[in-house]
Amino acid sequence: MKKLTTFTLASVFAGSLMASMAFAAPQPGANGQSPMGLKKHWRLPMNKVSFILTDKQWVTTNTALVTVEVNSTLDKQSASSSQQPVAQLANLNKLSQGEWHLTQINQTQNSSGLEQVTMVAQARLPQSGLSDIRAKAKAMSKPGLKYTVNNIGYTPSLAEIEAVQATLRQEIYQEAKAELARLNAVYPDEQFYLHKIKFGNGMGSDPQPRMLVAAKMAQPMGGSAVSQQLVLSAKVVLASKAKK
Repeated sequence: MKKLTTFTLASVFAGSLMASMAFAAPQPGANGQSPMGLKKHWRLPMNKVSFILTDKQWVTTNTALVTVEVNSTLDKQSASSSQQPVAQLANLNKLSQGEWHLTQINQTQNSSGLEQVTMVAQARLPQSGLSDIRAKAKAMSKPGLKYTVNNIGYTPSLAEIEAVQATLRQEIYQEAKAELARLNAVYPDEQFYLHKIKFGNGMGSDPQPRMLVAAKMAQPMGGSAVSQQLVLSAKVVLASKAKK
């Protein structure tokens, strides 16, 4: 079995940045070839500098995710009609105009032999569409049909979060570029380059991207926007080829 020896050296670069250099020194075979039998030059080790960059920014929204429950009591024929969900979605637009989506439908039979149908729908609505929405739901209800506003969640949408994440990534790219320039100014002969940037998930014990809840209200006062703070971290690795 060929022996593989590993050496690890560590030193401090640029004040607080820790750099490490690791390389393996395989022993040549009896015929002078590499352990794999290939007459190739061994890959030179890399000097590496790794560090964590973290940026944060507020995500602001003027919309709310609204959840409405519709409970209806129907005869078997009406409950089995394929038009029933379509009709309920149309009624929800009377409650508040928006892009409503049915997220749940449950159907059971009550003691009278009638079908009890429960539908849950969600829509992201602007604050202007939330005025007296609970009162409207009560007014639209009637015997055998009840509308209930279960939740009004003032949280940013996925599109709003992703837009801020894109901005934060751009800022981290620029910070990594600036750090690379500073490192090469101190060690010009090393010719460091950007080896890797790893965001968030899969970073092991490194900081993860996270949303910090900065404001949570039952309802914004005076139509004011609600904000949450998004924190994004990335592990950056700068490297340079060791000189022969």
